[in-house]
Amino acid sequence: MGKNTWEEYLAIADYVWQHGYNVDAIAEEFELYIEKGKYKGRPNRTYIFARLHLMQLPLFVRIEIRKYCADISSSNIRWSHIASLYSAYRADGEEFRPIHSRFDYLFSQILAGSA
Repeated sequence: MGKNTWEEYLAIADYVWQHGYNVDAIAEEFELYIEKGKYKGRPNRTYIFARLHLMQLPLFVRIEIRKYCADISSSNIRWSHIASLYSAYRADGEEFRPIHSRFDYLFSQILAGSA
């Protein structure tokens, strides 16, 4: 599968729903290993966790990533933003999300091209 495609994200999401949240199994199923350097041959955890974390973020984030996958110039969000968005989303709390949360601020900064 090609890197950074929406179809690959959907395939990983489907695999997780069927088989569970196991990074090593996902790496083996989709051959997502680091290809060079000191950690060559190990699962590409950064790549995998970006997809796993996206699954847990709100729908509007997934919509922006889908736009990005279809046309890079259509959205300012990148896969590299997912880790910080996920951290802010988790830090805001599971049960109560303030209207002006850290997540909302970070997401609006990314879409504006400021982050």
